[in-house]
Amino acid sequence: LALPVLLAASGRWRTFAAAGLSAASISLAALPLAGAEGYLAFLRNAPLARATLEQGLVPPSAMVSVFAAVRTLGGGAALAYAAQGACALTVLGLAALIVRRHRPAPAAFCALLAAASLLISPFLLDYDLLLAAVPLGWLALQGVRDGFRPWEKLLLLCAAPSFAAKDQAGVVAKIPLGPLGYPPRLANRMMSGNAMFTLNYVDSTHLLFTFTRHELLRRIPNDPADDEDRNVGA
Repeated sequence: LALPVLLAASGRWRTFAAAGLSAASISLAALPLAGAEGYLAFLRNAPLARATLEQGLVPPSAMVSVFAAVRTLGGGAALAYAAQGACALTVLGLAALIVRRHRPAPAAFCALLAAASLLISPFLLDYDLLLAAVPLGWLALQGVRDGFRPWEKLLLLCAAPSFAAKDQAGVVAKIPLGPLGYPPRLANRMMSGNAMFTLNYVDSTHLLFTFTRHELLRRIPNDPADDEDRNVGA
């Protein structure tokens, strides 16, 4: 989202046009494979992205955006959207002002673009922080070449551990699921929604946890051929 704004603000119109043409070309090239229905399905699934944020389908504690911070602290969706919007507009405004006034070199421009991109989106998961390596790496290289400002080494020292510490933010308790027969799943599969499990409160002291058991199904007599059965553990 930050790319067209910063390209326009810095007057890089040839790059702006090339980026737009590249995106359009790739979209057209994919049309025979995905078909028009594929693109329409993408648009129809847009409400799911909003529901993911507002209904907590991905826990706010698993995200690192301003929106997620407000939700984790107990704020409502409207307040979280307002805070994220204010952050995004502020970041875009400051970044546009920097590139317009100072015309940074390509490496500095990319570092600024990566940093701004991380602060704009409300849906920012921990693995997205890999993009922070771009501005941090640029800052480290600049410091080695031209010398560090008094605060820059401390910033670099604190940045990497803070990413790892985020994983424990908002965690109240952990319940091992192995003894229940639930096999471990990769984190990316859990976040993608393909893990096929549910967790519900039964009462104030009990939880009901259900999950798909990956094993052969026992044939059911007279079961329709198109019936989609699966084994479920609880």
